[in-house]
Amino acid sequence: MTAPNSAPVKTLLHGSLMPVWLAALGVVFGDIGTSPLYAFQTAVSLTGASHAVAVASLIIWTVLLVVSVKYATILMKQDYKGQGGVFALLALLKSSIAPRPLSIVIIMVVAFGAALLLGDGTLTPAISVLSAVEGIVTIHPGLAGYAPGAAILILVLLFSVQRFGSGRLGSIFGPVMLLWFVSIALMGIVQIAAHPSVLRALDPTSGALLLARSGWHGLSIMGAVALAVTGAEALYADLAHFGRGAILKAWYAVALPSLLLNYLGQAAFLDAKPAMSADSGLFFLLCPMALRAPLVILATAATVIASQALISAVFTLVRQAKSLDILPPFAIRHTNSSVREQIYIPSVNFLLGLACVLLVVFFQTGASLANAYGVSVTGAMTVTSILWGTMMLCRKDVHRWRPLILLSAMLVLDLALFCSCMTKFLVGGYLPFFMAVGIMVLMFAWYRGRELINRAMR
Repeated sequence: MTAPNSAPVKTLLHGSLMPVWLAALGVVFGDIGTSPLYAFQTAVSLTGASHAVAVASLIIWTVLLVVSVKYATILMKQDYKGQGGVFALLALLKSSIAPRPLSIVIIMVVAFGAALLLGDGTLTPAISVLSAVEGIVTIHPGLAGYAPGAAILILVLLFSVQRFGSGRLGSIFGPVMLLWFVSIALMGIVQIAAHPSVLRALDPTSGALLLARSGWHGLSIMGAVALAVTGAEALYADLAHFGRGAILKAWYAVALPSLLLNYLGQAAFLDAKPAMSADSGLFFLLCPMALRAPLVILATAATVIASQALISAVFTLVRQAKSLDILPPFAIRHTNSSVREQIYIPSVNFLLGLACVLLVVFFQTGASLANAYGVSVTGAMTVTSILWGTMMLCRKDVHRWRPLILLSAMLVLDLALFCSCMTKFLVGGYLPFFMAVGIMVLMFAWYRGRELINRAMR
């Protein structure tokens, strides 16, 4: 069993003068880059505006630990022929234990992790686009009723154009996301300059004290904080597309500072105006009224880019699962004769688009949809850590005490976030969980059936 091949960086960017790090900015960081639209607002709605600085502290340190430490520093050092992600870890594990076969338990763990990522692919377009469109409420409250309809229209158009491929749009992904990150950074800087006391959020003790005083309610708070790291898995999964250097350059030079500045800016705004409701499009309130309409358009474009990148990732994931015999074959169309990675799977696209539209119809608001978000993301993070630890412990050239320490630390963080997201299970979190269980059962049944047929034929 080997991991599927991915197109090299030069092939993906053939004919383009765009720097690799800028292209990575548009594809890899679309999801996590649009998290400020809903993550801080959702968390503060659970604590009250008086704890805005402490919430910002929790978000900042969660982003640093999960993205910068776990993914950028630890996981991205382990690749299979330049590839990353859950299937690359599976291939590394197989080579580490060869010639012994993989156990059924490992196959089930991999299937569950892949199923969670597929569930994330359903929720991300819905919550991202809906949260962006809801910015029109800050322009005129009477437009609130049109937000779900506008989001559905955008989603239908987004999934309708998938048959043409993402290659033509790829050249503008990077510049638009760069404009987005610069915009949210400037919004944050203005608020921080006006209220510099918010910089105390850089002290992790303020967030830790909030959790200590909140008791069991702290789990709900961390469940909302986890929304700030959605998309972190993309750093590792897209390793083959852009390379470790380009992804890290885009993260540390643009994405990370922009996100931290914006979260600090939202905290500064709410700390200075605690009477301001956290449920009224907080992100857009940081922007002057004259520029709010262009910001809504830019936010919508950024969320469409984030959704497009994730839809493409789902197509790739389904093809990888098919090549590893853990999903049945689907009709696959190549949308670019020179780039193998650009594919379109009609049946998957239809099911994904239908699920996104139904989610918007059912939940109506981004705040409600946030309750269903996070379970699949944090679950996939946990599976990735388990696979990484199992692979490292099976390697003969690595001292076991080092991966044991790192695995324990990562599992403490991952399980804390996963358990906190499970507090939202009854108010929407059950959707991605049962969706992932259903996909996992399909994967396992197909894999086991193929195995039994091959054994009988032999």
